[in-house]
Amino acid sequence: MKRRRLGILLVVVGFTGLFVTLFSFVGRLWEFPLGFIGKGLRRLSLSGSLGNGLAVMLFVAVCLLPVYLLYRQRKNRPLFAEDALLVLLSLLLVPLLYGAVNPGRLWQTGGPDMSDPFGIAVIGSIGVAYGVFRMIRESQGSEQRLIRLLRFLLYGAAIYFVLAVTVGAASQTAESYRGILANAAGGQQANPVEWGMLWFGFLAGAVPNALGLFTILLSLDWLDASARDRYSEASLQAAAKLAEWSRKALVISMLVHLVYQLLQLFLISRLAHARFSIHIPVFSVFFVLAALLFARRAEADCAMKQENDLFI
Repeated sequence: MKRRRLGILLVVVGFTGLFVTLFSFVGRLWEFPLGFIGKGLRRLSLSGSLGNGLAVMLFVAVCLLPVYLLYRQRKNRPLFAEDALLVLLSLLLVPLLYGAVNPGRLWQTGGPDMSDPFGIAVIGSIGVAYGVFRMIRESQGSEQRLIRLLRFLLYGAAIYFVLAVTVGAASQTAESYRGILANAAGGQQANPVEWGMLWFGFLAGAVPNALGLFTILLSLDWLDASARDRYSEASLQAAAKLAEWSRKALVISMLVHLVYQLLQLFLISRLAHARFSIHIPVFSVFFVLAALLFARRAEADCAMKQENDLFI
């Protein structure tokens, strides 16, 4: 994916996350996408005989989609044990999706459907397990496959960091904002300190994820440079830049979180809402150490190549 296309995708994801947060759809994310499909099929089936026929065809198509994907993959590669999960996914889609279309008929005792976290969790767990198993198998391939896999994972991490800002941090801020408004409606007016801490709390949650997004972009630069020539000066500079930025990003994230917690403590008497937490950046620390290791290995590889070139 070109960097421009990635930027467009991240902007679209960001605005979608803000839309979900501002219109209080965060609690309904469990329903996406299969819960919405089930409700759409139900409305279509109740629209008339033609709509009912279309709903049946769409229902069958959605349920057979994993099997069709398996059929397409069989043309390009041999089947593996994890491919059986696609068949299981198709089999489970039939009752669960039908439960979303006609919940009163299938679940007489008020059981789950595709708009319930139970159904979404089961389908999502199978999909995630299949993706992880495929990733493990792909990692045993050539270096080019590993580079493509790592690039794909970095794209996914970039999307995650955008959603962590526009949905995660923003939804917590929106919840605190509604709490302040509720107190104001009850006669307890918010003071400027509380409004200031509200937005500082948003920054405390957004800054680490924003820094993580820039770290991912620098990782993509290093990966592209290494894919072209891992012994080049560009690859060495990209690795060093990534390691230096990762260190700074971790320090900034910890300082912002620490300052926010201390300000809450010192201003607790003037705050109606406080959000204390312990920030344990396990992933960030691991990423910093990995980046430093890659930078050191890149320096050693380049030095070794220069020595070999002198002998030649």
